[in-house]
Amino acid sequence: MVSLVLVSHSRALAQAAAELARKVSPKSDIPIFAAGGTGTDRSELGTDVIDILETIQKAYSESGVLILMDLGSAVISSRAAVEMLDEKEAAKVVLCSAPIVEGAVGAAVQIAAGATFDEVKEEALNGLVGKQAEIGDTEF
Repeated sequence: MVSLVLVSHSRALAQAAAELARKVSPKSDIPIFAAGGTGTDRSELGTDVIDILETIQKAYSESGVLILMDLGSAVISSRAAVEMLDEKEAAKVVLCSAPIVEGAVGAAVQIAAGATFDEVKEEALNGLVGKQAEIGDTEF
């Protein structure tokens, strides 16, 4: 089963996004993991490469690990964490530019349905399509 890692500058935000994704998914036991925050209790804003690395290792699946991130340094820290994995593991871990909340919800539904890694990633990447169609603000 594909695993999902959510990386945010706020541990609380990553955990809340994971909880939302689990609750709207047909199965609540899908592998979603949250990383983020700094400080001894992870309550300060920021990202920590080692925290992300350890979260990826907990989430690791031969089916793949999809990582969704919130802001710039979350991307940089996540990329650094993936580079710290051995080659075999790193080949199964992919950073994704999908929006963290909408992408997590779509990915979770696909994971629960037993979708392939590519299907999960595609659904995550399409996370804003419904909102964009409803609001109609994609033209500049």
